[in-house]
Amino acid sequence: SAIFPGCIRNVCIRDPRDNKASLLQIRKRESNSDHPSRYGRRDIHFIAKKVLSSYAPLLESSQPENVVLVRYEQLATTSRAALQRLAHDTGLKLSYDRIDEPIWLPPDARHGPAWVSELEGQKPNSASVGAFTSVMERAEIKIVQRVCAPLMRQFDYEPVSTAPPRPNFRARVLYQLKRIGLGASKSRKRAKVGQD
Repeated sequence: SAIFPGCIRNVCIRDPRDNKASLLQIRKRESNSDHPSRYGRRDIHFIAKKVLSSYAPLLESSQPENVVLVRYEQLATTSRAALQRLAHDTGLKLSYDRIDEPIWLPPDARHGPAWVSELEGQKPNSASVGAFTSVMERAEIKIVQRVCAPLMRQFDYEPVSTAPPRPNFRARVLYQLKRIGLGASKSRKRAKVGQD
């Protein structure tokens, strides 16, 4: 901004839990590699701190000027509307004719082959939005939500419960009744055998 004070900076915001889930999926694709990336390791606390620090300037009381935020979730689910908002907020003239057939970066322009997901070449969709719920364990989600709490509050990402599911009360009662019933039945059988 010191060199180009009038420039507009577009910053893409993504749920930090999905950020981590994406890196875990990269780790899975890298499983055959002899040198998995540091970001692909299942070090949740390390990655959560990195995610938080990457957005740190946006969390400060004096935010950078000329910053336009774009939500990943909106780009993935309502691409045209998200780009129209971006055009309005930045004054840029954007073309929308390639939304359904996007041009993807060539694979050699990525960090590595593992960074190319199964969504490659497809039109934008919401498959990766909220993926953390099926990729991460409860304890891992809890760590990310704790470390990235300032980011989640700033950009309205709601925490999810990380408590273990409560046992099904009805199933437990039925199980106990069944046990009692079986126990009584066995007692009756033993009593009958003794009488004989």
